[in-house]
Amino acid sequence: MNDNISDRINEVYMYLLRNGYVSKKKDVAEKMRYNYPNTTSALKGDRKYLTDSFVEELNLAFGSIFNTKWILEGDGSMLADIQSDKDKIIQRAIDQISNSDLSNYKIAKDTGITEASIGNYRNGNTKPTLANANIIIDYFNKKELELSDSNLIINTETEYKEAMEKGLKLLPEVDFKFSGGKAELLGSTDAVKRYWYLPDCKDCEAIAQVAGNSMAPAYPSGCWIALKRFSFEKEFPNQIPFGNVFGIVVEDKQTGDYHGHIKILRRYSDPSLAKRFWIARSIDRENHDDFDIDIEQVRGLWIVKQHVVADVIL
Repeated sequence: MNDNISDRINEVYMYLLRNGYVSKKKDVAEKMRYNYPNTTSALKGDRKYLTDSFVEELNLAFGSIFNTKWILEGDGSMLADIQSDKDKIIQRAIDQISNSDLSNYKIAKDTGITEASIGNYRNGNTKPTLANANIIIDYFNKKELELSDSNLIINTETEYKEAMEKGLKLLPEVDFKFSGGKAELLGSTDAVKRYWYLPDCKDCEAIAQVAGNSMAPAYPSGCWIALKRFSFEKEFPNQIPFGNVFGIVVEDKQTGDYHGHIKILRRYSDPSLAKRFWIARSIDRENHDDFDIDIEQVRGLWIVKQHVVADVIL
C-alpha cells in the first residue's frame, strides 16, 4: 500500500459526507456491517484495520463507485468508471442468484422483487436494473452476515483476519484435552490450534476438548467446552463456587507434567482436609470414583460455561 493511503481514504470519506451517503463514521460501519471502532480506525489510516479487504468491502457497500486501485495505490482517479462498474454490479447480482441454492420464491419473498424476475435473472433471460442488482447484493450480504449469529470455527489465517476486521471476539482452542478420567494433558497449554466465535458466550475465554466418558452424558468424550478463567487464592481455597463443573490443571509432583481434568468440584466437610484438597466428582459416578485434587498443585482453574455445538465450520 502506498504511504499516502491515509489521505486517500480520508478523501473517500469526505466524498461520502459531501454527497449525502453518510453523515458520520458510524454510518460507514453500519453500511459495511463492520465493527464501529475498527471502521473508525481504518478511516483514520490505521494500517492494522485499513486492509485491502476493508477497502474492497467499503467500495461494495457504496455501490462500487470508487476506484479501489486509486485508494490502495494512487493509480487513476478516485471514482470508478460508472458504466463499467454498473455492469460489474449487475453481473455480480446475477452470479449470486445463479450460485445460490435458495429458490426463486424465497429470494423474491425476501427482496420484494417478483418471482418471475428472479427466475429470468437466474436463467439469463433478462438482467436486473442497477437498483434491483444492489437489492440482490445487499440481500446476499445479509445472508452471509447471519453466520455471525452462529458458532464459527476459524481455521485459516485469512478467516482469522476477516473475523478480526469484523470485530468478532475470537476464543483460542488450546491443543490439550481435558481428561474426563485421569489421563495426562496432550500437548502444550500455551499453543493454539484454531479460533472459535461464540456469540452467546460473551465472557468465555478459551475452548478445550473433553477426553473420556466420566462426565457423560452432559459432556461426552470428544465434545468441546467453553471456559472462563477462574481466579482463586490458595490461602482461601473454599471460596470457589462448589458444585459447578471446572477445568482443573494440576502439576504432577514427581514428573512436573501437567494433567487436566473436567470435574464437579466438591468441598470436604472436614476443615483440615478442606484446606488441602478439593473433591473431584464425575457425573458418571457408577463407573468413576471421586478423587482428591491437591490444591497446592493446581496451576490453572477454569469454570465451564457451556458445551459448545459447532453450527458452522469454515
